[in-house]
Amino acid sequence: MRVWAWIAIGLAVFALAFLVFPLVQIQTKLRLANEQVVQARAGMGELERVVANLKTELDASNRARTQLQSDG
Repeated sequence: MRVWAWIAIGLAVFALAFLVFPLVQIQTKLRLANEQVVQARAGMGELERVVANLKTELDASNRARTQLQSDG
C-alpha cells in the first residue's frame, strides 16, 4: 500500500474515534435525562392522586358544612 493510503486510513480512524467519544457521552447524558423524566412522571402521578384525594376530602367537608348550616 502506498503511504498516502495509510495516511488516509489513519485519518479516518482518528476522525471516527474523535466522533465516537462525544456520541458516547451524549448517549450517557440522554439515558440519565430519560431516567429523570421517568422519575418525574412517577412523581406527577403521585401528586395527581394526592390532589384528587384532597379534592374529595374538601368536597366532603363542604357538604358537611352545608348540612350543618342548613340544620342550624
